[in-house]
Amino acid sequence: MPRDVIKAKCESYRKRGKPERRDQMVNDDDHTIVRTYGAEYRGLVEYYLPAGDVYRLNRLEGVMKTSMLKTLACKHDSTVTTMANRYKTTITTPYGPRRCFEVSTEREGRTPLIARFGGIPLRRKKNAVLTDRVPSPVTVRRKELVTRLQAGRCELCTQTATVDAHHVGKLADLARPGKPQPVWDRLMAKRRRKTLIVCVDCHATIHDGQPTATPTQDVIDVHVLQGREPARQQTTGTYVRRSCSSAVDILMTVDQDTGRRTGPEPLRALADYRRAAAGGVVFGAKFTVLHPGKLSVGDEVIVSSWRYGVGGGGRPIPAR
Repeated sequence: MPRDVIKAKCESYRKRGKPERRDQMVNDDDHTIVRTYGAEYRGLVEYYLPAGDVYRLNRLEGVMKTSMLKTLACKHDSTVTTMANRYKTTITTPYGPRRCFEVSTEREGRTPLIARFGGIPLRRKKNAVLTDRVPSPVTVRRKELVTRLQAGRCELCTQTATVDAHHVGKLADLARPGKPQPVWDRLMAKRRRKTLIVCVDCHATIHDGQPTATPTQDVIDVHVLQGREPARQQTTGTYVRRSCSSAVDILMTVDQDTGRRTGPEPLRALADYRRAAAGGVVFGAKFTVLHPGKLSVGDEVIVSSWRYGVGGGGRPIPAR
């Protein structure tokens, strides 16, 4: 029996070298206090029963017993002797009668619930077998939020960049009677999610109260001709076009000197020939290279195919 183990276990029930009560258990009932001390002592004794000098644990039993009685005495504003006389009893074991402390809780229609401390003979158990069971592997499913964050894709503007998580307290906060819902608000309500993975720019725009971008994403296959005849050798590049409609409303209808809206023009005029399929007026376009190809100044460029992708708010745009 390792003596340092006994010393270390005793120290957890001592204070300044003497057994001390557990203040965190004073508000528990008597059954819980005795049961907790009994389970801790029983677990340690059962583990060291194969040891030839298991009797050394009687030192730990005395320290734990005094700590338990002091805890009960503090709870009932009484003394250690009074608590010992109230709960002490004798039980029969294979090695004869043993003294212990027992709390019995009566239950209607069932056997009493008994909590016991002590009463375990400290005799070596030669035929004890220690069975250390290998814990079964547990498959932990990755949370949906973690997967969305690791994707690194903004769910509002569909760009791949450094992303943050925008949170709302509850889904009911997304419905604001009498106020127009912004794009991010509608997207969260549609998905029924209190989180939205957005890039840094979109996140700042949301908290600033500005209208967010409603992007239109199209995939364009571009062929660069190396000569005048289409049959000659050519290289191909694939690009993504994103058009933004919020810049028109911010830049074109707001006086940059005063910060006040000047009226519907030129937004009304642009709406006649620059209206996006997903809604809003397109002010410009940004292209991102997906599959690079060789392009030189003066090369003739033709668009061989145009595949429509995802529009604002995650809505698919039908092919035209």
